[in-house]
Amino acid sequence: MAYGLKLRPLVHQDLGCPSVEICKLDLNPPDDLLQTVAARTGTPLETVRKTTLAGLFQYILLRSAEECSVLFSLCDRGLPVDELQLNWEQWIKLFRKRPLRGCRSCLSKYPDAAVLLAWRLPVMLSCPMHGLMLEPVRFYPNELKWRNDKSEAVPESLSLHDGRTWSALTNGYVDLPGGRVAAFSWFRALGMILDVLDSRLEDPGPLPEGTWKETVRDAACDQLDGMPWKTKIARMDTMFLASAIGLMERGTIPPVGMDASYFSPVEV
Repeated sequence: MAYGLKLRPLVHQDLGCPSVEICKLDLNPPDDLLQTVAARTGTPLETVRKTTLAGLFQYILLRSAEECSVLFSLCDRGLPVDELQLNWEQWIKLFRKRPLRGCRSCLSKYPDAAVLLAWRLPVMLSCPMHGLMLEPVRFYPNELKWRNDKSEAVPESLSLHDGRTWSALTNGYVDLPGGRVAAFSWFRALGMILDVLDSRLEDPGPLPEGTWKETVRDAACDQLDGMPWKTKIARMDTMFLASAIGLMERGTIPPVGMDASYFSPVEV
């Protein structure tokens, strides 16, 4: 934009990659494009690859068991780590057709401001640095157009959850009530909790009636009330996830699995 060049001709013509899908640039661009960018900028290929969600998540998730201090098994599946698929696409597939989101404070000096890769994650709804919800935004050469009229504060449970995800992405670890775990373990745990929620919200199973189906749903929906329907849909899974973790840590619902002690109730 600074040089009056649009993204499509930059990628297809100047960088010589006519077959690249523009919508996948942040997600999973092909190696030939990454190699061209690396050559043009003098940056190592692996560093360029980590500026995409595919590269970032492959780096975080595709770790050996020896590299992870704690490995969660919240569903008691009994699968060895190397047999458990850790698919980074589950974290970004929901955003393929959604608008870009941003933090008003982070982008206050646009165009001299960066669009952060973490804003593309469906499991992250707010900016941990400024305590504001991420909002849909359109980018133009010299201005931004926000869908909402003003910024929105972040619910406490979501602030804690997003802060942990941010720590996983930037520090490589997350501090939980039961101790510090690797980023690998955090995202693996989130995936498993979502699996549990998907089944338990429909069928509480062996847990006491209502423990998951009603308690988690009520806690999340209280914070979703009054929002437009599209906003509710976009935030629902993450709000359920943050609410479930908060309820486990407060002792309202029991953590499950052999590593449940890391989500044990917080002593006040």
